[in-house]
Amino acid sequence: MKQIYLDNNASSPLDPRVAQAMATVMGAKPGNPSSLHSFGRGARRLVENSRSQVAALCRARDDEIIFSSGATEANNMALYGLAACAKTNQRQILLSPTEHPSVLEPCKRLAAKGFELIWMKVGPDGIVDLVDAKAKLGPQVAFSSLMWINNETGTIQPIEEWANFCAENDVLLHSDAAQAVGRIAIDLDSLPLAALTMSAHKFHGPQGIGALYLRRGVPFSPTLVGGGQEREKRAGTECVFGLFGMAKALEFAVAELAQRREKVSALAKATLRGISAANIPFVLNARAAPRWPGVLNMQFEGQVAESLLMKLDLRGIAVSVGSACSSGSIEPSLVLSAMGLGVKENLSSIRVSFSAMNDSSDVDAFVEAMTEIHDLSR
Repeated sequence: MKQIYLDNNASSPLDPRVAQAMATVMGAKPGNPSSLHSFGRGARRLVENSRSQVAALCRARDDEIIFSSGATEANNMALYGLAACAKTNQRQILLSPTEHPSVLEPCKRLAAKGFELIWMKVGPDGIVDLVDAKAKLGPQVAFSSLMWINNETGTIQPIEEWANFCAENDVLLHSDAAQAVGRIAIDLDSLPLAALTMSAHKFHGPQGIGALYLRRGVPFSPTLVGGGQEREKRAGTECVFGLFGMAKALEFAVAELAQRREKVSALAKATLRGISAANIPFVLNARAAPRWPGVLNMQFEGQVAESLLMKLDLRGIAVSVGSACSSGSIEPSLVLSAMGLGVKENLSSIRVSFSAMNDSSDVDAFVEAMTEIHDLSR
């Protein structure tokens, strides 16, 4: 049975070109980048070259890129690091209820330590109401956090407008851009973000590697301390071959932005056409919003999402229910709930997400499987 992977928002497959490049580094002589001997200096050059490459591809400065173990760590670093430097009269955090758990959970811990969480209003399309958000952005706000592209629905938030408004009001803005970096053009030189997080395995790089962009001059207190790595902003020996792989994957992703977007868009449209032609009742969540075209969050009438996921899995097809970080839960998606979906609609929704490594045969197999499941359930 052919295995078909349609869960690319959870983790995209490693680009074979990246794997090949990483193998050359993994097979080289070992060296700790902090060591002064020739082995260490060689490792340090690889780390700094990777940093320069990632920075250039996002139009940032080298010293603004802090490598991490992924977006979860980078989100935690950003939120705790910014909160630790907040002024005594700034005890509010303004954020969206549709954020990833790696943003929501640290903010809940900060709330337990005296911060007040102020929630942006979200419309039925998953987009924040900027009129409401602007009214809530007062001098008591320490910082705001807004995800760039939502991991569950693909909605693209108005980051540029919100970043400019925050900057005009001297409020720091962090953005979880794990689903954006490597998919859309990122220009951090012209966008006044204080911090941004990225994750290599979302753009066909290795798992367990990511980075925090921290704009030069932004007050920040590190959460991981010990050695002086990453300019004393994140202690720990760097994963040299992983960072090399991340930089290489981002290089390919940026060079192929248009082609990849065109391909996943075509695959998604073909999926919607196929499901419609098979007369399978469905609703596309966040359909009215500007969205990354490679993700479809769909309600299937009469189906239970967890059961549907398993039926597809038995047919060799991988999709997901909500966020990968909470896939073991049968609770309704917080993102869909914030958009106003009822429990029944929420728990009948699955996410299908494509990458440029998928093809039309994957779409055909998914539509065929859904048709068979639908027919059996009638």
